Amino acid sequence: MWAYIDETGHTGSNIFDESQPNFFSAALVTKTNFDILAKSEFSEILDKLSVTELHANELGVHKLVDIAPCILKIIKKHNCNFVISIVKKRNIISSKLVDTFLDPGINPSVPQHVYLLKPLRLILVFKFTAILDDQIENDFWNVLMSRDLNESKLLLRKVIDSLKSNIDLIPDIRSRKIIGNALNWASSNIDVFDILGGSKRFNRFHIPNMIGFPSVLEGIQMLSDKWRKQVKFIYHDKQQQFATNLKQVHKAFSEASRDPLTLPGGEILKLSFAPDSEFVIIDSSQSIGIQLVDCILWIFKNRYEMHTMPIELINFLKEVDKRCYISEFSLNNMDKILRETFTKVEKSNLTEEQINEAQKMINHFNLQAKNE
Repeated sequence: MWAYIDETGHTGSNIFDESQPNFFSAALVTKTNFDILAKSEFSEILDKLSVTELHANELGVHKLVDIAPCILKIIKKHNCNFVISIVKKRNIISSKLVDTFLDPGINPSVPQHVYLLKPLRLILVFKFTAILDDQIENDFWNVLMSRDLNESKLLLRKVIDSLKSNIDLIPDIRSRKIIGNALNWASSNIDVFDILGGSKRFNRFHIPNMIGFPSVLEGIQMLSDKWRKQVKFIYHDKQQQFATNLKQVHKAFSEASRDPLTLPGGEILKLSFAPDSEFVIIDSSQSIGIQLVDCILWIFKNRYEMHTMPIELINFLKEVDKRCYISEFSLNNMDKILRETFTKVEKSNLTEEQINEAQKMINHFNLQAKNE
Protein backbone atom coordinates (compact mmCIF):
# COMPACT_ATOMS: atom_id res chain seq x y z
CA MET A 1 0.00 0.00 0.00
CA TRP A 2 1.00 3.59 -0.68
CA ALA A 3 -0.31 6.75 0.99
CA TYR A 4 0.08 10.41 -0.01
CA ILE A 5 -0.65 13.11 2.60
CA ASP A 6 -1.35 16.83 2.37
CA GLU A 7 -2.58 19.47 4.83
CA THR A 8 -4.48 22.76 4.75
CA GLY A 9 -5.61 25.34 7.31
CA HIS A 10 -2.16 25.53 8.87
CA THR A 11 -1.61 28.49 11.22
CA GLY A 12 1.16 27.00 13.35
CA SER A 13 0.82 27.79 17.03
CA ASN A 14 -1.86 30.43 16.41
CA ILE A 15 -5.02 28.43 16.98
CA PHE A 16 -7.13 31.58 17.49
CA ASP A 17 -7.00 32.80 13.89
CA GLU A 18 -10.70 33.37 13.12
CA SER A 19 -10.06 33.18 9.38
CA GLN A 20 -8.71 29.61 9.75
CA PRO A 21 -10.70 27.90 12.54
CA ASN A 22 -10.11 24.38 11.23
CA PHE A 23 -7.09 22.27 10.34
CA PHE A 24 -7.44 19.54 7.72
CA SER A 25 -5.13 16.72 6.73
CA ALA A 26 -5.87 14.04 4.17
CA ALA A 27 -4.33 10.94 2.65
CA LEU A 28 -4.83 9.35 -0.74
CA VAL A 29 -4.42 5.60 -0.18
CA THR A 30 -3.90 3.02 -2.93
CA LYS A 31 -2.87 -0.61 -3.22
CA THR A 32 -0.24 0.27 -5.81
CA ASN A 33 2.28 3.02 -6.51
CA PHE A 34 -0.05 5.77 -7.71
CA ASP A 35 2.78 8.13 -8.67
CA ILE A 36 4.02 5.66 -11.25
CA LEU A 37 0.85 3.95 -12.47
CA ALA A 38 -1.31 7.08 -12.88
CA LYS A 39 1.41 9.24 -14.38
CA SER A 40 0.24 9.13 -18.01
CA GLU A 41 -3.40 9.95 -17.18
CA PHE A 42 -2.33 12.71 -14.85
CA SER A 43 -0.09 14.17 -17.54
CA GLU A 44 -3.13 14.54 -19.77
CA ILE A 45 -4.78 16.73 -17.14
CA LEU A 46 -1.66 18.87 -16.79
CA ASP A 47 -1.46 19.28 -20.57
CA LYS A 48 -5.13 20.22 -20.73
CA LEU A 49 -4.54 23.02 -18.22
CA SER A 50 -1.09 23.94 -19.57
CA VAL A 51 0.48 23.61 -16.10
CA THR A 52 3.33 21.53 -14.70
CA GLU A 53 1.56 20.53 -11.47
CA LEU A 54 -1.84 20.80 -9.78
CA HIS A 55 -2.50 23.16 -6.88
CA ALA A 56 -6.20 23.66 -6.23
CA ASN A 57 -5.76 27.09 -4.69
CA GLU A 58 -4.05 28.30 -7.87
CA LEU A 59 -6.46 26.56 -10.25
CA GLY A 60 -9.62 27.98 -8.76
CA VAL A 61 -13.18 26.72 -9.01
CA HIS A 62 -13.72 26.86 -12.79
CA LYS A 63 -10.64 24.84 -13.71
CA LEU A 64 -11.42 22.30 -10.99
CA VAL A 65 -14.89 21.89 -12.48
CA ASP A 66 -13.29 21.26 -15.88
CA ILE A 67 -10.98 18.50 -14.63
CA ALA A 68 -13.24 16.92 -11.98
CA PRO A 69 -14.55 14.20 -14.37
CA CYS A 70 -10.97 13.28 -15.34
CA ILE A 71 -9.89 13.12 -11.71
CA LEU A 72 -12.88 10.97 -10.78
CA LYS A 73 -12.07 8.60 -13.63
CA ILE A 74 -8.51 8.22 -12.31
CA ILE A 75 -9.80 7.69 -8.76
CA LYS A 76 -12.09 4.88 -9.85
CA LYS A 77 -9.56 3.23 -12.16
CA HIS A 78 -6.88 3.05 -9.46
CA ASN A 79 -9.31 2.31 -6.62
CA CYS A 80 -8.20 5.37 -4.66
CA ASN A 81 -9.45 5.72 -1.09
CA PHE A 82 -9.15 8.73 1.17
CA VAL A 83 -8.64 9.45 4.85
CA ILE A 84 -9.52 12.95 6.06
CA SER A 85 -8.91 14.38 9.52
CA ILE A 86 -10.53 17.59 10.78
CA VAL A 87 -9.37 19.45 13.89
CA LYS A 88 -11.42 22.28 15.36
CA LYS A 89 -8.52 24.28 16.69
CA ARG A 90 -10.09 26.01 19.68
CA ASN A 91 -11.63 22.74 20.89
CA ILE A 92 -8.10 21.57 21.65
CA ILE A 93 -8.05 23.73 24.81
CA SER A 94 -10.76 22.00 26.87
CA SER A 95 -9.41 18.56 25.92
CA LYS A 96 -5.88 19.54 26.93
CA LEU A 97 -7.18 20.92 30.24
CA VAL A 98 -8.73 17.54 31.05
CA ASP A 99 -5.50 15.73 30.16
CA THR A 100 -3.49 18.18 32.26
CA PHE A 101 -5.55 18.33 35.46
CA LEU A 102 -7.62 15.14 35.54
CA ASP A 103 -5.13 12.43 34.66
CA PRO A 104 -5.03 10.26 37.83
CA GLY A 105 -1.52 9.15 36.88
CA ILE A 106 -0.47 12.73 37.69
CA ASN A 107 -3.21 13.98 39.98
CA PRO A 108 -4.06 11.43 42.72
CA SER A 109 -7.12 13.42 43.83
CA VAL A 110 -8.95 12.30 40.67
CA PRO A 111 -10.90 9.00 40.80
CA GLN A 112 -9.43 6.79 38.09
CA HIS A 113 -12.69 5.86 36.38
CA VAL A 114 -13.69 9.47 35.55
CA TYR A 115 -10.62 9.78 33.33
CA LEU A 116 -9.94 6.24 32.16
CA LEU A 117 -13.51 5.61 30.99
CA LYS A 118 -13.77 7.48 27.70
CA PRO A 119 -17.43 8.59 28.02
CA LEU A 120 -16.80 10.08 31.46
CA ARG A 121 -13.64 11.77 30.23
CA LEU A 122 -15.52 13.33 27.32
CA ILE A 123 -18.23 14.59 29.67
CA LEU A 124 -15.56 16.37 31.68
CA VAL A 125 -14.29 18.06 28.52
CA PHE A 126 -17.71 19.71 28.28
CA LYS A 127 -17.61 20.62 31.99
CA PHE A 128 -14.32 22.44 31.44
CA THR A 129 -15.80 24.18 28.41
CA ALA A 130 -18.48 25.61 30.70
CA ILE A 131 -15.90 27.45 32.82
CA LEU A 132 -13.68 28.73 30.02
CA ASP A 133 -13.49 32.25 28.68
CA ASP A 134 -11.26 33.84 26.04
CA GLN A 135 -8.65 34.94 28.56
CA ILE A 136 -8.32 31.51 30.17
CA GLU A 137 -8.02 29.89 26.74
CA ASN A 138 -5.27 32.28 25.71
CA ASP A 139 -3.42 31.93 29.01
CA PHE A 140 -3.53 28.13 28.95
CA TRP A 141 -2.41 27.97 25.32
CA ASN A 142 0.50 30.24 26.23
CA VAL A 143 1.40 27.77 29.00
CA LEU A 144 1.57 25.00 26.39
CA MET A 145 3.65 27.13 24.01
CA SER A 146 5.98 28.78 26.54
CA ARG A 147 9.61 27.67 26.76
CA ASP A 148 10.23 29.71 29.91
CA LEU A 149 9.70 27.60 33.05
CA ASN A 150 8.99 30.48 35.43
CA GLU A 151 6.66 32.21 32.98
CA SER A 152 4.68 29.03 32.34
CA LYS A 153 4.37 28.35 36.10
CA LEU A 154 2.93 31.82 36.71
CA LEU A 155 0.54 31.44 33.79
CA LEU A 156 -0.60 27.99 34.90
CA ARG A 157 -1.31 29.27 38.41
CA LYS A 158 -3.32 32.11 36.88
CA VAL A 159 -5.28 29.59 34.80
CA ILE A 160 -6.01 27.46 37.89
CA ASP A 161 -7.22 30.47 39.87
CA SER A 162 -9.42 31.64 37.00
CA LEU A 163 -10.96 28.18 36.56
CA LYS A 164 -11.62 27.92 40.29
CA SER A 165 -13.37 31.29 40.28
CA ASN A 166 -15.71 30.01 37.54
CA ILE A 167 -16.36 26.60 39.14
CA ASP A 168 -19.99 27.44 40.03
CA LEU A 169 -20.79 27.65 36.33
CA ILE A 170 -20.59 23.84 36.21
CA PRO A 171 -24.22 22.74 36.64
CA ASP A 172 -23.81 19.53 38.67
CA ILE A 173 -22.39 19.09 42.16
CA ARG A 174 -20.37 15.93 41.41
CA SER A 175 -18.45 17.47 38.51
CA ARG A 176 -17.80 20.63 40.54
CA LYS A 177 -16.33 18.49 43.29
CA ILE A 178 -14.13 16.40 40.98
CA ILE A 179 -12.77 19.40 39.06
CA GLY A 180 -12.54 21.56 42.18
CA ASN A 181 -10.50 18.94 44.06
CA ALA A 182 -8.27 18.45 41.02
CA LEU A 183 -7.59 22.18 40.73
CA ASN A 184 -6.87 22.50 44.46
CA TRP A 185 -4.34 19.67 44.25
CA ALA A 186 -2.81 21.18 41.11
CA SER A 187 -2.43 24.55 42.80
CA SER A 188 -0.43 22.93 45.61
CA ASN A 189 1.69 20.77 43.27
CA ILE A 190 2.40 23.06 40.35
CA ASP A 191 5.88 21.63 39.72
CA VAL A 192 4.68 18.16 38.72
CA PHE A 193 3.17 19.16 35.38
CA ASP A 194 5.37 18.22 32.44
CA ILE A 195 3.76 20.83 30.16
CA LEU A 196 5.81 23.57 31.84
CA GLY A 197 8.67 25.23 29.99
CA GLY A 198 9.03 22.65 27.25
CA SER A 199 11.38 22.86 24.29
CA LYS A 200 10.15 24.26 20.99
CA ARG A 201 10.08 20.75 19.52
CA PHE A 202 8.11 19.41 22.49
CA ASN A 203 5.61 22.30 22.45
CA ARG A 204 4.77 21.57 18.81
CA PHE A 205 3.13 18.29 19.79
CA HIS A 206 0.18 20.34 21.08
CA ILE A 207 -0.61 22.03 17.77
CA PRO A 208 -3.38 20.90 15.36
CA ASN A 209 -0.94 19.25 12.92
CA MET A 210 0.18 16.76 15.57
CA ILE A 211 -3.40 16.04 16.66
CA GLY A 212 -4.62 15.40 13.13
CA PHE A 213 -1.70 13.30 11.92
CA PRO A 214 -2.28 10.24 14.19
CA SER A 215 -5.91 10.14 13.01
CA VAL A 216 -4.71 9.97 9.41
CA LEU A 217 -2.32 7.15 10.31
CA GLU A 218 -5.17 5.33 12.05
CA GLY A 219 -7.33 5.64 8.94
CA ILE A 220 -4.51 4.32 6.75
CA GLN A 221 -4.16 1.35 9.12
CA MET A 222 -7.92 0.67 8.92
CA LEU A 223 -7.59 0.35 5.14
CA SER A 224 -4.52 -1.84 5.60
CA ASP A 225 -6.54 -4.18 7.81
CA LYS A 226 -9.46 -4.16 5.38
CA TRP A 227 -7.30 -4.90 2.34
CA ARG A 228 -4.93 -7.20 4.23
CA LYS A 229 -2.00 -5.38 2.73
CA GLN A 230 1.03 -3.85 4.41
CA VAL A 231 1.67 -0.13 4.16
CA LYS A 232 5.01 0.26 2.37
CA PHE A 233 5.43 4.00 1.85
CA ILE A 234 3.79 7.12 3.27
CA TYR A 235 4.63 10.30 1.38
CA HIS A 236 3.95 13.63 3.07
CA ASP A 237 4.00 17.02 1.37
CA LYS A 238 7.19 18.91 2.14
CA GLN A 239 6.86 20.45 5.59
CA GLN A 240 9.79 22.50 6.81
CA GLN A 241 8.48 23.58 10.19
CA PHE A 242 7.14 20.28 11.52
CA ALA A 243 9.00 17.63 9.51
CA THR A 244 10.94 16.38 12.53
CA ASN A 245 7.80 16.11 14.67
CA LEU A 246 5.91 14.27 11.93
CA LYS A 247 8.75 11.78 11.60
CA GLN A 248 8.77 11.24 15.37
CA VAL A 249 5.01 10.61 15.47
CA HIS A 250 5.22 8.18 12.56
CA LYS A 251 8.15 6.37 14.19
CA ALA A 252 6.28 6.08 17.51
CA PHE A 253 3.18 4.52 15.95
CA SER A 254 4.93 2.38 13.34
CA GLU A 255 7.23 0.85 15.95
CA ALA A 256 4.64 0.47 18.74
CA SER A 257 3.46 -2.88 20.03
CA ARG A 258 0.93 -4.51 17.72
CA ASP A 259 -0.97 -5.86 20.72
CA PRO A 260 -3.97 -3.60 21.49
CA LEU A 261 -4.74 -2.48 25.04
CA THR A 262 -8.09 -3.13 26.68
CA LEU A 263 -9.02 -0.14 28.80
CA PRO A 264 -11.59 0.00 31.62
CA GLY A 265 -15.07 -0.19 30.16
CA GLY A 266 -13.94 -2.44 27.34
CA GLU A 267 -12.48 0.25 25.09
CA ILE A 268 -9.86 -1.21 22.74
CA LEU A 269 -6.86 1.05 22.18
CA LYS A 270 -4.65 0.28 19.19
CA LEU A 271 -1.13 1.64 19.39
CA SER A 272 0.36 0.36 16.12
CA PHE A 273 -0.35 2.15 12.85
CA ALA A 274 1.41 1.37 9.55
CA PRO A 275 4.09 -0.88 11.10
CA ASP A 276 7.39 -1.14 9.22
CA SER A 277 6.31 1.55 6.74
CA GLU A 278 8.72 4.16 5.40
CA PHE A 279 7.80 7.80 5.94
CA VAL A 280 9.07 10.22 3.30
CA ILE A 281 8.83 14.02 3.23
CA ILE A 282 8.64 15.03 -0.43
CA ASP A 283 7.89 18.15 -2.44
CA SER A 284 4.47 18.00 -4.08
CA SER A 285 6.09 18.67 -7.46
CA GLN A 286 7.58 15.17 -7.18
CA SER A 287 4.29 13.39 -6.35
CA ILE A 288 1.08 13.41 -8.38
CA GLY A 289 -0.57 11.59 -5.44
CA ILE A 290 0.02 14.60 -3.20
CA GLN A 291 -1.21 16.93 -5.95
CA LEU A 292 -4.41 14.96 -6.33
CA VAL A 293 -5.12 14.88 -2.60
CA ASP A 294 -4.45 18.65 -2.52
CA CYS A 295 -7.39 19.09 -4.93
CA ILE A 296 -9.64 16.75 -2.93
CA LEU A 297 -8.78 18.53 0.31
CA TRP A 298 -9.43 22.00 -1.12
CA ILE A 299 -12.89 20.99 -2.34
CA PHE A 300 -13.67 19.14 0.91
CA LYS A 301 -12.61 22.12 3.04
CA ASN A 302 -14.83 24.49 1.09
CA ARG A 303 -17.81 22.19 1.49
CA TYR A 304 -17.15 21.65 5.20
CA GLU A 305 -16.92 25.39 5.83
CA MET A 306 -20.07 25.88 3.74
CA HIS A 307 -18.58 28.07 1.04
CA THR A 308 -20.55 28.38 -2.16
CA MET A 309 -19.59 25.67 -4.68
CA PRO A 310 -20.88 24.73 -8.13
CA ILE A 311 -23.07 21.64 -8.36
CA GLU A 312 -20.39 19.83 -10.37
CA LEU A 313 -17.95 19.89 -7.45
CA ILE A 314 -20.68 19.00 -4.94
CA ASN A 315 -21.56 15.93 -7.00
CA PHE A 316 -17.88 15.12 -7.47
CA LEU A 317 -17.34 15.11 -3.72
CA LYS A 318 -20.37 12.88 -3.18
CA GLU A 319 -18.57 10.25 -5.25
CA VAL A 320 -15.38 10.76 -3.24
CA ASP A 321 -17.37 10.38 0.00
CA LYS A 322 -18.07 6.76 -0.95
CA ARG A 323 -14.34 6.08 -0.71
CA CYS A 324 -13.59 8.26 2.29
CA TYR A 325 -12.97 7.70 6.02
CA ILE A 326 -13.44 10.92 8.00
CA SER A 327 -12.42 11.63 11.60
CA GLU A 328 -13.12 14.85 13.44
CA PHE A 329 -11.64 16.31 16.62
CA SER A 330 -14.35 18.65 17.83
CA LEU A 331 -16.88 19.16 20.60
CA ASN A 332 -19.62 18.33 18.13
CA ASN A 333 -18.09 14.94 17.41
CA MET A 334 -17.52 14.26 21.12
CA ASP A 335 -21.20 15.02 21.70
CA LYS A 336 -22.10 12.56 18.93
CA ILE A 337 -19.91 9.85 20.51
CA LEU A 338 -21.54 10.42 23.92
CA ARG A 339 -25.06 10.26 22.53
CA GLU A 340 -24.31 7.02 20.69
CA THR A 341 -22.67 5.54 23.80
CA PHE A 342 -25.50 6.35 26.18
CA THR A 343 -28.15 5.27 23.68
CA LYS A 344 -26.41 1.90 23.58
CA VAL A 345 -26.23 1.76 27.39
CA GLU A 346 -29.91 2.64 27.75
CA LYS A 347 -30.87 -0.16 25.37
CA SER A 348 -28.69 -2.77 27.08
CA ASN A 349 -30.14 -5.03 29.75
CA LEU A 350 -27.58 -4.85 32.53
CA THR A 351 -27.85 -7.58 35.14
CA GLU A 352 -27.95 -6.78 38.83
CA GLU A 353 -24.56 -8.47 39.15
CA GLN A 354 -23.03 -6.16 36.49
CA ILE A 355 -24.47 -3.08 38.20
CA ASN A 356 -23.12 -4.19 41.58
CA GLU A 357 -19.67 -4.88 40.12
CA ALA A 358 -19.61 -1.43 38.50
CA GLN A 359 -20.63 0.22 41.77
CA LYS A 360 -17.86 -1.65 43.63
CA MET A 361 -15.32 -0.38 41.09
CA ILE A 362 -16.59 3.20 41.44
CA ASN A 363 -16.53 3.01 45.24
CA HIS A 364 -12.96 1.64 45.13
CA PHE A 365 -11.69 4.43 42.87
CA ASN A 366 -13.52 7.14 44.85
CA LEU A 367 -12.06 5.86 48.12
CA GLN A 368 -8.60 5.63 46.59
CA ALA A 369 -8.76 9.25 45.44
CA LYS A 370 -10.12 10.38 48.81
CA ASN A 371 -7.30 8.66 50.70
CA GLU A 372 -4.70 10.27 48.46
